Amino acid sequence: MESSLKPIYLPDSFDWRTKGVISPVKDQGMVGNAKAFAAVEIVESFHAIQTGQLIEGSIARVVDCCPQPVDPFLCLMKLGGICRAADYPTPTGQCISNQCTPFAH
Repeated sequence: MESSLKPIYLPDSFDWRTKGVISPVKDQGMVGNAKAFAAVEIVESFHAIQTGQLIEGSIARVVDCCPQPVDPFLCLMKLGGICRAADYPTPTGQCISNQCTPFAH
């Protein structure tokens, strides 16, 4: 029985950085919440791949509203998505969930 699947040829290398869907490296400083940084980067890159628009997400909102050990992805779902960094730029130490409107869900 022959397979009806056609082979897919993949490039020898692929770098998302060359596609404009990865935001610049950020300094975590003393925040100590690598999961928040990773979650925001993943969501903003996925959004960029889907829409062609790279929008920097708010790590500060995740730090304030999704304290460790809370899963940042589940928390972002409960919050309604990720907001722009410009709309929630700095951690305040308390969650202000209505400070911004999510751009990616």
